[in-house]
Amino acid sequence: SDGVVTSMGVLRHPVLREFIDAKPLVLAMSLTLLPVPWFLHFFGPLWSDTRSQVERDWNVKVRLLATFMGTVLAVIAAAIVRTSRANLMTPLESRLAAFRQHLRTQNPNPTSCDRGPSRAVRIEQVIELYQFFHDMIQMRSAYYLNENIIKPLTSHVQLSYAELAGPSTLQFFVSHYWGTPFTHFVH
Repeated sequence: SDGVVTSMGVLRHPVLREFIDAKPLVLAMSLTLLPVPWFLHFFGPLWSDTRSQVERDWNVKVRLLATFMGTVLAVIAAAIVRTSRANLMTPLESRLAAFRQHLRTQNPNPTSCDRGPSRAVRIEQVIELYQFFHDMIQMRSAYYLNENIIKPLTSHVQLSYAELAGPSTLQFFVSHYWGTPFTHFVH
């Protein structure tokens, strides 16, 4: 699985995920380049049969250089993996970007408005939001929705969701407890 589902989202172990998602060549390089030189450095003297002090000194220098170079190459390989993954979006980030684009088509120039009855969200907008993210919301509460979907959607424009989606004038006000599953509120 991709992680452990929690009440506030999915918990993923980033280091393990990087190894699982790494390109085979980079993964092989990382796993080979880092431990092998250190293994040779620490256990090389056990099977070394060099006799002269000069040979032993040279052998230590070569092992130290190999250890250092292997470590540097492993760090470079890890940096390449991290850099290539830094530009990838999570599934939720991808969905947020798609929904943000969808909202732009419906309300191309969102602007702020005064709080009150003219800053309402229509039930159609709530249902549309729910349908777009229902597989991610699942049985989670409005607390999850607010922190993981609404705030990321609105943070770049510093507007409320109503202002971003296109505010309406209030006809009916429906209050609800944020701790119940959002799906119960929508249905």
